[in-house]
Amino acid sequence: MTEREAGLDRLRGLGVLAVFTLHWCIAYMRHAPAWWYVVDADGSIALSALAALLDATAIPLLFALAGFFTGPSLDRHGPLAFVRARARRLGVPLILGVALVVPPTTWLYAASRGLSTDLWSFWTRGFWGAPFNQGVYWYLGVLLSFGAAAALASVVRRPGLPPASPPPLPFPAVALLVPAAFAASMALGTPLDEWRHTPLLAFQPARLPVYACLYAFGLHAWRSGWRPGAAPPAPWTPLVTALSGATLLFLGIRAEPVAGAVERVVLACAYSAISGLFVLTALRAAPALAKVRSRALDSLGRNAFGIYLLHLPPLLLCTLAARNLELPLGPRALGVYVVALGATWAGCLAYHGWQVRRAAARSRPAGAPPGGAVSRGRGASPPPALPG
Repeated sequence: MTEREAGLDRLRGLGVLAVFTLHWCIAYMRHAPAWWYVVDADGSIALSALAALLDATAIPLLFALAGFFTGPSLDRHGPLAFVRARARRLGVPLILGVALVVPPTTWLYAASRGLSTDLWSFWTRGFWGAPFNQGVYWYLGVLLSFGAAAALASVVRRPGLPPASPPPLPFPAVALLVPAAFAASMALGTPLDEWRHTPLLAFQPARLPVYACLYAFGLHAWRSGWRPGAAPPAPWTPLVTALSGATLLFLGIRAEPVAGAVERVVLACAYSAISGLFVLTALRAAPALAKVRSRALDSLGRNAFGIYLLHLPPLLLCTLAARNLELPLGPRALGVYVVALGATWAGCLAYHGWQVRRAAARSRPAGAPPGGAVSRGRGASPPPALPG
């Protein structure tokens, strides 16, 4: 793995950790969304602010990185093979997650609020009506659709012509102005937090244009020849200054529930500005991140996809169990974070280890010892000589 790939891989792992932290924070917000599965009666202003900030940065970063990695994968495999690989990688977990994980997770919404309902009957009948949702797996469906669109765009190129080199990438314009315009227009009729659930896709209409633009931004960055550590996307000082100003504006509006149309437009613009500026800042820092010697960051990068897929049930169960503890909010919430993250990460490590052992067993010649070649200790007899 090159230094560039290591930096972006670690960045993706930190993005998934930010998603985990976001979902942890939501349960302890002062004004938690009414649709969130398990909430704690004690709200925290600090965790509310952290949730708002992570909400505007974590998923946008993952979409931008996904777009960046789409370029080399599409070039290497071709459109059809790329779509087939994406369907296996994303479509299978999406179907299994919605069928096996999301129904009991959604059932916790009723159980945590004292509503009497049978898990099995809800799983087999009730969930597939009005309560239907895709949980955290909505990201896989949207990412799969973006990948299919990218593959289709590569097919539609004029035949007989080599791929054209894109013009120099206008980073601030692509990452900020276009998403802001789209988000503002969508926010006129749709609140930033409103969801639309369909059998195939679940998404938030006011945010989808931001995600699409940042995915295209990452893909175009690859096509333009930009790499982290080469020409920086933006100077540090104006980048951090603009990000700080947009963050303060966003948090100031987000502190209370947003009702008016003007507030919704300003909130959507601030959201898209933070998303784009944070992506630029994170990509700017990726080369330095690759130079950090950390086994934890390496492990996080390797297990990021599994942590994303599996983290919500342990997190919600720990949150529900901790509500009955006679502890202040701070230690209670911190305990939930540590236990849920540790359990999820440990599960992913165990699965990864099992995969490695299975791959080693398949590649081992018949009759070879399970541990591979056995070293000879002192006094051990020499191996038999090979014939002639």
